Amino acid sequence: MQGRRLAAVLILVAATVHAQADTARVEDEAAGLFAQSCVPFAGDRSGLRQWIADHHLPALSPGGQAAFLHGQPGTAYDATSPAGKFVLIAGEDGSCSVISQRAGADALLAAFTRDMQTLGLVMQKTGEHADPAPPALRWIDYVASFGRRGWSLTVGTGDGPAMLSARPR
Repeated sequence: MQGRRLAAVLILVAATVHAQADTARVEDEAAGLFAQSCVPFAGDRSGLRQWIADHHLPALSPGGQAAFLHGQPGTAYDATSPAGKFVLIAGEDGSCSVISQRAGADALLAAFTRDMQTLGLVMQKTGEHADPAPPALRWIDYVASFGRRGWSLTVGTGDGPAMLSARPR
């Protein structure tokens, strides 16, 4: 009987560790996609579009465009990977965003911070506020720079979807 309980506990622990590993992978993937696409190409629409073409990201259907763009000019692309469902938004104003269907807030912020530091960005947190509209996200704003280049970066996290955005400064 105790052997069965131990086996059940080990299975539960293994499942929990596996679920945590999968979640961390989602946040790493979202932050990595953002670091590879949005940060280098924010403000460079043609460079971003070339990066999207090089990585074979298909544009979403008209319904998907409407759902993600909310009437703003730009194009939403499917960046789904084995780690999860992701959308990359290339705004006509030079902005770039990555949306993850799900991501843990703390793990995403850790992955984002790590990746921005790896890129050599100097970042300063400028604000934080809650979004009362569903899904309730916590928005954290940063200014970042690398040499003469500057960005406004925003991270939106909550229980479920998340968003990372970059705009040139």
